[in-house]
Amino acid sequence: MALTRDEKEARWEQVTATPLLVLALVFLFCYAMPIIFPDLEPGFIAFLGITNIVIWFAFAIDLVGRFILAEHKKPFVKRNIIMIISVVFPFLRLLRLISVLTMGMSRYGGSTRNKFGFYVLGGSLLLWFITGLAVTQVERGVEGSNISDVGDGWWWSLITLATVGYGDRFPVTPEGRFVGVVIVLMGIALLGTISAFLASFLMDPTGQRDKDIQDESVKAQATLSDLLAEVKALRAEVKELSGKSSSSSPAKKTSSAAASSRGTNK
Repeated sequence: MALTRDEKEARWEQVTATPLLVLALVFLFCYAMPIIFPDLEPGFIAFLGITNIVIWFAFAIDLVGRFILAEHKKPFVKRNIIMIISVVFPFLRLLRLISVLTMGMSRYGGSTRNKFGFYVLGGSLLLWFITGLAVTQVERGVEGSNISDVGDGWWWSLITLATVGYGDRFPVTPEGRFVGVVIVLMGIALLGTISAFLASFLMDPTGQRDKDIQDESVKAQATLSDLLAEVKALRAEVKELSGKSSSSSPAKKTSSAAASSRGTNK
């Protein structure tokens, strides 16, 4: 039976999830190395930059492929708005990187609660790590800047993400301040998410509700599989009966014709 467009899109995402995660990790490595080690050979830095461009084209091809396969275009655009923006505007490519890495890692979290916790923890660490790199990249060497190396960048990122804001380090460039706006908004959202997670944990510390939902999901899938098997069996029986009916029809016609012929001869 031919797959629907939604099924093709789901299969595409399933097949490409791990390769995209690996590419995102390589992208992060190539992006971070020149910022953490600014004294690298120019030729090696150029090689890392070319590698990132190639990986970025792979991300764009993946997005275009999934858009073509998607049966409902508008819901697809709404679900992937961050990825689309990051492809259209390359200077926002770190948003795509964070999205791919957190989504990829959350696939290996086990239960729903564990996945959620893994998603929050992994996303927070990535946000801290990447924004620290980004602010260092745009602030280093700028007159009046007090963020001169990646250590300063990570310290500022940690304090800002925690919504504490000591004020000993701060960006002075428009790009750095844009990163600051992003991380402040993310920090507020992160605190709200963690609060909701803790409230859920306190209300159900054993995770029984999560287990019950998973058990119900397994039972529903088993029931669906049984129904599909019964439908296939019924189709096979109908096909077999149709074949017998078709084979017996010529014999009946021949018998009727012979009887008519005998009647005519009499």
